[in-house]
Amino acid sequence: MDNAQEKNAIVTLRNVSEEKQRELERQAEEKAAKQALEEAYEGARRANLAKSDFLSKMSHDIRTPMNAILGMAAIAEHQLDDRDRLADCLEKIRMELLHAIDKHTKGLIATNIELLLDYCMRFYERQFVTREDMNLDVLARFERLLDDYLTQGAAAKEGLPSVRYFASKICLSPNYFGDLVKKETGKSAQEYIQLKMIDAAKEGLLDPNKTIGQVAYELGFQYPQHFVRFFKRHVGYTPREYRLQS
Repeated sequence: MDNAQEKNAIVTLRNVSEEKQRELERQAEEKAAKQALEEAYEGARRANLAKSDFLSKMSHDIRTPMNAILGMAAIAEHQLDDRDRLADCLEKIRMELLHAIDKHTKGLIATNIELLLDYCMRFYERQFVTREDMNLDVLARFERLLDDYLTQGAAAKEGLPSVRYFASKICLSPNYFGDLVKKETGKSAQEYIQLKMIDAAKEGLLDPNKTIGQVAYELGFQYPQHFVRFFKRHVGYTPREYRLQS
């Protein structure tokens, strides 16, 4: 083989080697791209599974009260001075729920729900300040209804007075009614009712013509022994001991 042929052979061999190298590199790139695509697909699949699992587990702890939270937020949105912040909280929660989650999602959702609830509580508690005259009127109606219930025979027919009963009479939810009474009197609605019952019981026990059983029945107790335990728990004496001392 002469020098020219040898050079041509070397060039040909080099070209083949370079082409082979490029082919190997292309195959390697395709393999890497395919692997990256498969990993991305697997990552998306796992993310969707994780999201579904998260939302299913969240349904009781978070998603169940979400309707109430969003409902209160919708009301607060029309009342709060800074509506943009409230809307921003709702949007962040919505975005986190709609998109694939990562390790920060639960924390972000919880943080924004907490902030949202703070705004809702500000609106909720503000009502007891801005509606003070209305609240006092509600409290006065409650007083009249409770006095009538204990003195006009309703307790004997209906049983022990309850927070739910008076809330329905005033057309308020039991929880809101209870919070209103607590705000205005410093006592829970149930405590307030019980104090009124004790006052009525003391007045009834001062009547020598009434038996302890009659007093118990007039207050809504089905069994006198229940009244005896109730009275002693609040007064420190049994009805009989109180009557003797008085």
